[in-house]
Amino acid sequence: MIANGRIQLYPVLRLVLMLALGIIAGDASCRLCPVWCWFAAVAAVMVVALCLRRHAVAQSCTLLVAVFLLGCALVNVERHGLSPVINDSVENYEAVVMTPPVQRGKTVRCEILVSKGRLTGHRVRASFLCTPRDRRAAALRVGDGVVAASKFEVPVSGKSVSSHFDYARWLQVQGVSCTTFLYYDAWKWDVIDLSSISAFNKIRLRAMRFRERIVVKWLRGTLPDQGSAVVAAMTLGDKSQLSAATKQAYSVSGASHILALSGLHLGIICAFLSLVFVRGRRRWAGQLVVIMSLWTYVVIVGMMPSIVRSATMFTFYAAASMLRRPQLSLNAWAFAAFVILMVSPLSLWDVGFQLSFMAVAGIMVLYRPIYGVVNAEWLLRHRLLKWVWGLTVVSFSAQLAVAPLLAFYFGRFSCYFLLANLVAVPLAALVLYASLIAVLFTPLPWLQSWILKSINVVAGLMNDALSWLSRLPGASIEGIRINEFQVAMLYIILACMYFLACYAVRLYRSAHGRRRGQYD
Repeated sequence: MIANGRIQLYPVLRLVLMLALGIIAGDASCRLCPVWCWFAAVAAVMVVALCLRRHAVAQSCTLLVAVFLLGCALVNVERHGLSPVINDSVENYEAVVMTPPVQRGKTVRCEILVSKGRLTGHRVRASFLCTPRDRRAAALRVGDGVVAASKFEVPVSGKSVSSHFDYARWLQVQGVSCTTFLYYDAWKWDVIDLSSISAFNKIRLRAMRFRERIVVKWLRGTLPDQGSAVVAAMTLGDKSQLSAATKQAYSVSGASHILALSGLHLGIICAFLSLVFVRGRRRWAGQLVVIMSLWTYVVIVGMMPSIVRSATMFTFYAAASMLRRPQLSLNAWAFAAFVILMVSPLSLWDVGFQLSFMAVAGIMVLYRPIYGVVNAEWLLRHRLLKWVWGLTVVSFSAQLAVAPLLAFYFGRFSCYFLLANLVAVPLAALVLYASLIAVLFTPLPWLQSWILKSINVVAGLMNDALSWLSRLPGASIEGIRINEFQVAMLYIILACMYFLACYAVRLYRSAHGRRRGQYD
């Protein structure tokens, strides 16, 4: 009973760990056996688990093996769906533009969804040639139909010497099957039939169209320069207008997460909605309103994978609150990860997925111990200092949890990240809240215009502050090169330091308590 009780600690965490291990193993052995073999193995293990009803520990271990095999099966299903047979010849097809085209040099890049042809239903990363001779590609918009003839290619998986970025893996995580390059005479505009694409893609296409209209007619038309670009990135996830200097300033200062529409932004929005709606005895009704508003926002911004993941996490946190469970519990965190990996196993290799969940895990594990270092009674008498200290602890906990991953993927460590977040997070919250208010005042254009100008001022202040921080001496440590084994060792060292610190605090409190008892 004692052993079984220990095994049952954090049940969902154990499930998500086994699922993740199964996904890794299945991805490494995807060509060794067909998909049906994995599902047959899952069924066989489940039968064994049913026969072990009288042996609780053995049954629990068998179910974990079944989850492991299920991870192997699911990742093989997803990879087979993203691995069409590619012919070394030009193919004729019709497609619709799914993402905002971005011009880089002589090419315009975007994702297209094939609606007619051999690869119907597959997403393709397309590069359109765009030069002064032919600038049609620069005028492409989301929802435009194209009739094209080109070769499809599957990028070879592999990492460069100077970076751990794997382009082929990144395409798989984004749901892209292959790439193509289109010359001047290889495509033309046309009205295409969308009846063959799925309902999900139709909803996503309409959402992306709506988002683009907001960006073009509202933000870019009202807010000039990089202020509008930052607001568009923070509120709608459109980073196409961000300059290289702005991206560099945010990255070096340690505030690049402000530009990426993610859990931070949804957390700020949820906090505002919870303050408005979650009141009184019917708190569950307020939580439902928050959840519905959250997913409406997800649809409006185009149902991007990163924002869908974050919304899933907050949905489970809200559900835990409705069931009177701890919102930021390790099991709630693990359950959100489990659902996401079940739906999209390749999300395990998504950098955004790894950073988001590690940041949340760091806050859950480290916030209370670090916050308790300062006397809580002293903080309660100073609300501003209490708020600043809480924000500092949250930023430090999240940054410490993701530091090994940031060093691994980007080769950089921002030395002023605490100061950057103390400046950027409150200003980002102000921008998001003001943007929500601006939407409510759409029937009053003059008032909305004034609010948008105010947002531009705040965004400009944030840009200037972070640019100044990025230019300070020693703003970041560059050129860090570590491998996967070193990342794992860093997390083991951090875990050992955490447990040693907790043990030291426990000894100190015990000794301090005995001394006080002697004096009394």
